[in-house]
Amino acid sequence: MAEMSKDLMELIKGVPLCYLATASRDGVPDVAPVATAVALDANTIVMAVTARGKSASNIRENPSAALVAHSAAPIRTQASLNSISRVMGAQFKGRAIILTSGEAHEQARRRTVDSLGPEARDAFDATVVLRVDEVFSLVPGSRDGSPTD
Repeated sequence: MAEMSKDLMELIKGVPLCYLATASRDGVPDVAPVATAVALDANTIVMAVTARGKSASNIRENPSAALVAHSAAPIRTQASLNSISRVMGAQFKGRAIILTSGEAHEQARRRTVDSLGPEARDAFDATVVLRVDEVFSLVPGSRDGSPTD
């Protein structure tokens, strides 16, 4: 089991969107934006989703999932290998479960309201818990998700 650095845990909490990748039992992929991801500890990420959505459906069929988080990238017309290498980010792979009740689910719902407002409480009625097994950098030349020097 891989552990996330404190910097990556803070990154997940601070970015406006992360991207959750799941796949059906038959391997059909899906990627969804997630605005509520939080690293609970160095091995666990939680996020709010809709119980009837594709992500939740896929996780029920196939618990393998990945989450991508990254800092702001340069605009395309100003992108270079140097500017891209300053982007902090990582892909977190592991096994996920869906919760629709319990203390962890209620905590995730409270965080969702804090992040997105009270109307989001009922919109997001399920919680994904991702146990991180592997962490892969998105940064060229880096292994831990931190910018290269």
